[in-house]
Amino acid sequence: MSYQKIDKNILNRKSDTLINNLSRDEFDHTTLFILSSDDHGVVFNGGRKGARLAPKVLLKEILKLPKYKVSQKIKYFESCTFNSIQNKEEFAKFQMKQIEVMASEISTDNNIIHFGGGHDHIYTFVKSLISKRIVDENKITILNFDAHLDTRSDDINHSGTPFRQLYNEHSNIEIIQLGIHEYANVQSSFDNIKMKVHTCDEIKNKTDNFDFKKSQKFIDDIIKNIPKDHHIIISVDLDGFRASDIRAVSAVNHSGLPLHMLEHTIEVIKGQEKKVFLGIYEYNPLFDTLACEDARKIAAIIYEKILMPY
Repeated sequence: MSYQKIDKNILNRKSDTLINNLSRDEFDHTTLFILSSDDHGVVFNGGRKGARLAPKVLLKEILKLPKYKVSQKIKYFESCTFNSIQNKEEFAKFQMKQIEVMASEISTDNNIIHFGGGHDHIYTFVKSLISKRIVDENKITILNFDAHLDTRSDDINHSGTPFRQLYNEHSNIEIIQLGIHEYANVQSSFDNIKMKVHTCDEIKNKTDNFDFKKSQKFIDDIIKNIPKDHHIIISVDLDGFRASDIRAVSAVNHSGLPLHMLEHTIEVIKGQEKKVFLGIYEYNPLFDTLACEDARKIAAIIYEKILMPY
């Protein structure tokens, strides 16, 4: 058999089994993927280029997975194209345009997963949810998995400023920081902002070096104390997790949280029958393996914890 016939056979075999061929009328519920393929915020913050490639790589890995256990429709759209942004005024206009575009596409009946380049995209994601009245700005809790607070007060906004931006505009938003390294944050990032901070060392000690069951209980206790009527938004800067779990990120973390804490967080929120609002940021495909191991880890979490029935 020729290679051409083999390729055709494989293509035909895959065409009816992959997620990207799910019928739009097959299910009542929808998960919407928003792709924001831009990493200017990372570059302005002194980070490594390449995160702008993340959304397409992550979505590609998800769409390759089998559909037979998936319980909802899949939709996706790209919120931006690559632009050359030269200064803070252009970046501010870019962010406002992102909010407008995303708000025009989202709806109340969707789980929403946002793949961004840098962590600056959490600002536009939350603002679009508020703008479209998907969430009440006075009833929002953000669970941020991160090594950095991302509350810097700099002259230009970037991947290190989104929660300062949000707090300055919506001071009632509750921000819970998980996995912070004190040595990786300047004092001014802690100042003049209301938030709950759980350092990586604190979590490590409370869970006996991230024992699986004790880590789950730690997350359970965090979520248990969030008001029942709050919308929970999970913000994931992947450099909050230890390099042994994921290393293809903008800033590698030698001593971060285990990835299973994110998995359990999604499980708990989905188990409460809440909509899942999840932002994934700072994955950098340029530093992944040829097999895209880290992208596949992220895709597997989304597939198993969100797309499949609970």
